[in-house]
Amino acid sequence: MNLTLFFSAKDGNEHLVKRVLWLVAILSVIMAVCGGLTKGKNFALSVVYGSVLATTSFWLLQRDIRRLLDRVASHGESEASFSGMEKLGFLVKMYGRIIVLGLILFTLATKVTIHPAGLILGLSTVMVSVIIVGVGRRKKKLSGIS
Repeated sequence: MNLTLFFSAKDGNEHLVKRVLWLVAILSVIMAVCGGLTKGKNFALSVVYGSVLATTSFWLLQRDIRRLLDRVASHGESEASFSGMEKLGFLVKMYGRIIVLGLILFTLATKVTIHPAGLILGLSTVMVSVIIVGVGRRKKKLSGIS
């Protein structure tokens, strides 16, 4: 299966990533403001912290996936011509990013007063945005609207 069909920037899927990022920003602001008004400043800041961490991780991951898939596409259809070091490099970056995210979360939890529910809400903004954009795209395809 050629995954570059799904993730390559050349096929027009870049607008989906931009849509997700815009939706994350909108959801984050709405949740932070509503949470700040109802639960207080710590809750609002926790939403912002979580949202920034999740968004940064998402953006870096999609950038690395695009680079990897562009390299795969440039090597042709033959997987044998694609270096195992490229795949290993991607995995090291991905797991390194998860470790750094964990360390940042640990630091936030120990050094800054955070509201756990606000942090979880902020961390979930990317997932919610991806689901909304995906469902919206699916509805467009089913209705015949490109």
